[in-house]
Amino acid sequence: MVLAINAEDFLAVYVFISEENNLIERVELAEKKINPTDSCFLNKHYKQIYQYFIEYFHNSDKKIDIYKYIDLNGYSEFSKGVYAETIKIPYGRTITYSDLARNVSTHNAARAVGQCLAKNKYPLIIPCHRVVGKKSLGGFRYGLEMKGKIINREKLN
Repeated sequence: MVLAINAEDFLAVYVFISEENNLIERVELAEKKINPTDSCFLNKHYKQIYQYFIEYFHNSDKKIDIYKYIDLNGYSEFSKGVYAETIKIPYGRTITYSDLARNVSTHNAARAVGQCLAKNKYPLIIPCHRVVGKKSLGGFRYGLEMKGKIINREKLN
């Protein structure tokens, strides 16, 4: 199952969900408008996932526990720690890779943190776009232009 959701003028989100276990397999971002999924035809699990992204785009309180729909089994303890700390970064804020490494209790591991975030299959859920370099935006699978737009949009809301 693929949910397709538009966010204002620059971002479209595709959420790939396993029909076998209702878990999110991955999230992909695109810079073009798409035909969105009609949420009235979704089962309750899919509706909750869909609603999470609608709330995210409108900066409302996210009442949905989206994390129960992602599976981090098979990830290293380091990756799980990085993702757990990344989830704590508030909407509209950013931190540096080195600060995140310190929060994970791993000194001098900013590059390892960056490599871990580069493998993040759940952008916007695990908000890797909120982690930046000391003097630049750092990296982002979908390009620095999109990373900057997402960060600026969050700061404005």
